[in-house]
Amino acid sequence: MKKVKRWVLLAAAAFLAAACDPLTTTAQGKEVQGAYVLPTESGFGPWTEKYTVSDTEVRYESGADETSTAVVYAGTIVKTVFNRFNSGETRLAQNIGEETVFKNFGYMILKYTECDNEGTGQPGQFNIFRFAEKEDGTWIFTQGFKNGSGKEGVYINSLCGTAAKAEREITEKNGYFDFASTGFLKK
Repeated sequence: MKKVKRWVLLAAAAFLAAACDPLTTTAQGKEVQGAYVLPTESGFGPWTEKYTVSDTEVRYESGADETSTAVVYAGTIVKTVFNRFNSGETRLAQNIGEETVFKNFGYMILKYTECDNEGTGQPGQFNIFRFAEKEDGTWIFTQGFKNGSGKEGVYINSLCGTAAKAEREITEKNGYFDFASTGFLKK
């Protein structure tokens, strides 16, 4: 009887550990949570980019300044993985070198809940959100997008109806992650 009770307790503990969100149960996850702003002196002129990462959601907003930002996209976090990028890739995005050393990095599978237009995504569709903290404490963020038409400013996002397909197919090798924004400071 003691063996059965021990087995049940171990099984319950394993289930709870698997069900817990790594953003609330790990040091890395707690470090990723927060609000991040790209300073206007970063080269984008008088424009603000802001990411907010909670234990359940990622929100990306932009606007003329911090008081006038609007949601570009938001999504529920379906899965979080640390210390690697999806599909075994070694580079965060095409504009970030493979030799870059990160203190904290990984990816999330997002299910969009809000999108400002079809070029940004579609609610209910899945995408990959990659993140990394550089040694200097600044952060880099990107989501799986690519220029699908070859025309400037025409991007394809969130083409996947399942999380598994997004994780497998939204890769740099397949033309996504052509750019990541760098220099975000945690507020």
